[in-house]
Amino acid sequence: MAPGGGVGWSRLVCAAAVLLAGGLVDPPRLDFETSSLGSQWSAAGDIGATRGALPQLATGTADDRPEGFGVHLTSKSGGGLLFTKPGVVTEDWSGFEEVSLWIWRSAERAERGPTSIELQVLERPVEGRGRARFWRRIDLDHSGWQHFRFDLAHLAWEQTRIPRWDRVQHVGIHLRDADDLWIDELRVHDDPDGAGPYLAADEVARIAFGERGSEVGDAEQSPVRMLARDGIELFTDAADLDLERLFARLVDAAALLDPLLPEGGDERRAPRLVVFADDAGYRAFAPRLAEVFGRGADAPSSGGYTLLAIAHGAWDDGYGSDRPTFVHEFVHSYLSCRALLPNRTEWLQEGLATHVQMHMHPQAGLDELVTNAAAKIADTTLLEEVTSGERIGAHRYWLAMTLVETLMEHERYADRFPALIEAAREAGSTALGPLLEDVYGSSYDELLVEWRAWCEGAYPVAPQDDPDDGRR
Repeated sequence: MAPGGGVGWSRLVCAAAVLLAGGLVDPPRLDFETSSLGSQWSAAGDIGATRGALPQLATGTADDRPEGFGVHLTSKSGGGLLFTKPGVVTEDWSGFEEVSLWIWRSAERAERGPTSIELQVLERPVEGRGRARFWRRIDLDHSGWQHFRFDLAHLAWEQTRIPRWDRVQHVGIHLRDADDLWIDELRVHDDPDGAGPYLAADEVARIAFGERGSEVGDAEQSPVRMLARDGIELFTDAADLDLERLFARLVDAAALLDPLLPEGGDERRAPRLVVFADDAGYRAFAPRLAEVFGRGADAPSSGGYTLLAIAHGAWDDGYGSDRPTFVHEFVHSYLSCRALLPNRTEWLQEGLATHVQMHMHPQAGLDELVTNAAAKIADTTLLEEVTSGERIGAHRYWLAMTLVETLMEHERYADRFPALIEAAREAGSTALGPLLEDVYGSSYDELLVEWRAWCEGAYPVAPQDDPDDGRR
């Protein structure tokens, strides 16, 4: 939930951020001991917030629970958000490592069952477009005080825009359910020797490969191997994978993408590909990764998958180190990190991924297949459907690819392609209709004519069968 809407000011009476003369404590510490709640905090939705003396009915001793003042949060139906005002917390969190807070629940509330809240770190907004956020679900089933501490690297992001850690504007508590609780001592912690708010390579290896991931190396005899250069990371436990060969393909894929991307990506977030020795390891990874981030995910049913900017796939004896899906999924990771475009299986991500895949792994008969299928499209209906910004099926990847190629290379559109990605990122959607007008001054009717002409020129052969996307 983004800040906005009505504020229950009758109940927002006091709170505090700890201040130093001339500035804010860095990293932030919010302990509610001084100042007024209304001067530092805002609220939206169904939430009541009152500063007061902390409950004395707490588990443990005075040494392991907060004292003094805190904030009492209530919600009748859930959905409310308490968040700091601009300027209360420092903007650049790229050097911080962890976040912690205390939460108190009464025994009576605990008896009624578990609830959950979200800790949110919100990016400064794009004008007229809302804001992106990192978030962490916190499940509550305790009574009394309990201390929670999380790595910032384990906060997920929403699927509209990927935020940046150096553009923070708010910290918030979102009550997902009807609830009644107290919070205190919300603190951010730094670690000069740590990886900051980014998932470290050694942790990726441990999540992917368990205990074997603790012994990651680059030698051929290592059970888990990793290659990291040029800001790209490749991991595998597949003994027969040619690490250097595949890595060279990933570097080439990045070189194809870089001229197409706007500035503003997160250079500290490494594009990653994990190749598992078998299908079982591959399918177990996404649920395990999601659990680290406090969320859920199903095992993938496709031959490749990208979750939270980590691409992954499985070794296949038939394809070996040249399995096309490795490059395809890596493109999704690269776009998530360098263009801050979430991977939602929509036309722009899939079109670019399929374009790079076909460039590096040409598919026999693609010219005939594309020409034949394009000739069957008489109006804009299918183009509008595929470019709606919603998920598309693999049988439409060829269309997404050729539309992307038209926008990349047609003389009317080519020099504005980075602006298209920037506009999609800011809008939080790749729905092409409004972007055609805003970025190009074009329409679907015009694009249909130009796309059909592009296909005829780029794939100039007699039509045959409908294409597939070439993935395995």
